Amino acid sequence: MKFGKRLRQTVEESLPEYREKFVAYKRLKKEIFQGSRSEGQNSTGPSRGSFMVEFRRELDKVNDFYLNKQEDFIIRFELLSKMARDAVDRPGELTRMGALNLKRRMVDLYGEMSTLEHYSIVNRTGFRKILKKNDKKSGSHSGGSIFQVVLITPFTKVGVLNDMIRDIQDMIHALDSIRHYRESNSPQSAVGMRMSWNGWQGGDRKSSLWKIHAAAEAEIDGPRWSE
Repeated sequence: MKFGKRLRQTVEESLPEYREKFVAYKRLKKEIFQGSRSEGQNSTGPSRGSFMVEFRRELDKVNDFYLNKQEDFIIRFELLSKMARDAVDRPGELTRMGALNLKRRMVDLYGEMSTLEHYSIVNRTGFRKILKKNDKKSGSHSGGSIFQVVLITPFTKVGVLNDMIRDIQDMIHALDSIRHYRESNSPQSAVGMRMSWNGWQGGDRKSSLWKIHAAAEAEIDGPRWSE
């Protein structure tokens, strides 16, 4: 199946808020062919004409959506991590329903972050393929260098997102350890609960909230297309 059809299927199966935020691959293809027909009248060719205007607009759209979603996820992640910390510090105060509700919120956030990770992968592939198509149609060889710019824009730098996905898994594991501790009330399960939490807190792990903030700020300050 060609990428355009796979992308259309992905968009149709996506959450409503995502559907208009994927790269407009079909529209960019149209710009390439229109530019190719008018190339004889424009010495700069399609790679320097309306195609690049649309390409930049699409790249900004994808980056803006990604950064907005990531910011929301960071806020929710911090809130849930505080709630998880409180649960580990005072396991006797966490009710069964409270634990279930907290875990459900963690699982929901995990799913949403995984969706955004997939969004990044699909769009990265779309931009690469449309640049390759533009090179082929126009005879240009600039696609590779342009794609290198794409690769240093925020939506492709999923390190922050991957750290949160990994950490939310550890928090869910720590929460399950609390449930086991409450059910058995044994010293061994209490140790396991603490080890689960300490594994998330740091130890040999390098991911932490301040690193997440620092990386997110670096992504926001990354290169952007100028008009």
